[in-house]
Amino acid sequence: MEKVRCMLSESGFGEEFWAEAASTAAYLINRSPCSAIDHNVPEELWLNRKPGYKHLRRFGSVAYGTKGYKVWLLEEEKCVISRNVIFHEEQVFKDLGNETEKVTEGNLETGQSSETREIEIVAETSSEEQQGRQQVTENLVPGGATENGSNETEEEEEEQYDEDVVDLAGYQLAKDRKMRTTAPPARFNDYNMVAFALLVAEDLDIEEPQCYHEAMNSPEWEEWNDSMGDEMTSLAKNRIWILLIDLKTRKSLVAGFTQREGIDYDEVFAPVVKHVSIRILMSAVVNQDLELEQMDVKTAFLHGDLDQELYMEQPEGFEVDKDKDQVCLLKKSLYGLKQSPRLWNKKFNQFIIGEKFVRSHQDSCVYVKKVESGYMYLLLYVDDILMAAKDIAEIVKLKSALSSEFEMKDMGPASRILGIDIRRDREAVKTSYLKVLVTEDSECIDTEKYPYSSVVGSIMYAMIGTRPDIAYAIGLVSMFMSKPGMMHWEAVKWLLRYIKGSSDLEVVFTKNKNFNIQGYCDSDFAGDRDKRKSTSGYVFTVGGNTISWRSNLQPVVTLSTIEAEYIALTEAVKEAIWIKGLLKNMGFGEERAMVWCDSQSAICLSKNNVFHERTKHISYKYHFIREVIEEGEVEVSKVHTSVNPADILTKSVRVSTFESALDALRLIQRG
Repeated sequence: MEKVRCMLSESGFGEEFWAEAASTAAYLINRSPCSAIDHNVPEELWLNRKPGYKHLRRFGSVAYGTKGYKVWLLEEEKCVISRNVIFHEEQVFKDLGNETEKVTEGNLETGQSSETREIEIVAETSSEEQQGRQQVTENLVPGGATENGSNETEEEEEEQYDEDVVDLAGYQLAKDRKMRTTAPPARFNDYNMVAFALLVAEDLDIEEPQCYHEAMNSPEWEEWNDSMGDEMTSLAKNRIWILLIDLKTRKSLVAGFTQREGIDYDEVFAPVVKHVSIRILMSAVVNQDLELEQMDVKTAFLHGDLDQELYMEQPEGFEVDKDKDQVCLLKKSLYGLKQSPRLWNKKFNQFIIGEKFVRSHQDSCVYVKKVESGYMYLLLYVDDILMAAKDIAEIVKLKSALSSEFEMKDMGPASRILGIDIRRDREAVKTSYLKVLVTEDSECIDTEKYPYSSVVGSIMYAMIGTRPDIAYAIGLVSMFMSKPGMMHWEAVKWLLRYIKGSSDLEVVFTKNKNFNIQGYCDSDFAGDRDKRKSTSGYVFTVGGNTISWRSNLQPVVTLSTIEAEYIALTEAVKEAIWIKGLLKNMGFGEERAMVWCDSQSAICLSKNNVFHERTKHISYKYHFIREVIEEGEVEVSKVHTSVNPADILTKSVRVSTFESALDALRLIQRG
């Protein structure tokens, strides 16, 4: 900001040129040595090439006509980008005011008009045209541009212009020429389009109001006013603040983006229910034929009780007694405050505990209550609530209690949660991620319309929800998020084609005799060609229904297939322990979890505390499974590779193997 103020002060520009000065300052900073990066130039590190400096000119200097420079036309009071300009860097904008006053005084004495005046400019020409200097008379017009142009050439310019004398009789000012079609530079392609948008945002007509006064002048003022009225009604109903008259509080007024950690807030973390817990509940619903209902909390963040003293200004347009200097003392949390999610979670937890629910130690957003018909379950994801019980009367009673404490919306039988559609026919629960990822032919997708990171992120969410079959592929394309190449984009397009062709796949939950835990794990060896790390994968079923899966690179480089399989087995046992603990909290039996592995050597290593030259370097944290297996919490057994569904999470496999794995995971095409 010091650079901006200095440029405005030195050039004589007003505050309306603040954005131009800030843009110029940022441009110069990116091309100047920086001490934070060992006095290197930021642009050179980013683009791997040295920036040019010959095109730089003095900010605010007088210019006549430019090549790719932004100039201010005094007469029309607007900025234009001109191609051919002559600079007079010894003269800046504020000097024009002094010169105009002198010329006006002289014209008054001689009787000349100040609208058109003649001055002499000494222009230096090339040696082939003329030796020495010559006097050139020009008619100047307001705005700092010449009518007839000039012969002056600049030795500092990288491009060499034609040295022949050019007839300037048909010369046009930059403002009078036909403007080029503005197109973003190549460096702004793909995910850098945001940078280009920031540069041209000032020339765009922003339709959505940015403040109360813009909303008043908007054609949709009635709709905006109704929305603001509904919001204020909700705030008043929840008694979010009280009005105080105290000038001393002006220094402590806060906004969400100005909050300081340790002063305005301490903790901001708020837990949400895990996708695995939701799938476990669905498996339990099918196994015990439970009723599954859903509710939504309206304005959830307005229910949290603040534990700190915070003030804010009255909302613009809804001030009470404008003549009084009143501020709002916040009594409850508000949307925009960093601690609002945490305060809402604490408020809900206090209420639901008062309803005799027990919070799970494995998942903080899973609540269980013992009722006459068995157990009642409640899962919370911010403001989305899933409830399940054998008796629908118990759910109705809970809905009534929630509605008396919070403003709720009854969604009826669960049909959609976190973008996952739920269809039930009392014999099976079918879930599928039905949000359309590809709405047109994948061949037409380009990197500008579908940026690499956005497409990969969308596919990843589908994988987390209901698509374990693409876990390995998503892991591969995610390795190149920072600098994707055309090869990686082609791989993403292939993945999109597969998703479009298999969009009717659903995870089906069916009832089985045994409600036990079955896990499968696998690993490749040094599959990552860059770091030579191996990929671990596991998948778990509860009651025969797929509830958890994972595919990721191992944190260390393994030296043998035994070590890679042993690390994968350890990760699978950790997941089995967590699932077993959650089922115990939900009131299910403590049956031993079964984990299947296709490596006999890794199984032997997990059961026998033997010292071997090829395994002595393995970290101690992977050996804890020996105690778990010895205590009987988890049992590890051998499974043949051909029937191991976790095989598709670690490597590319044949089509027949892939299809058999889909059948084992209960990924079935919609009938």
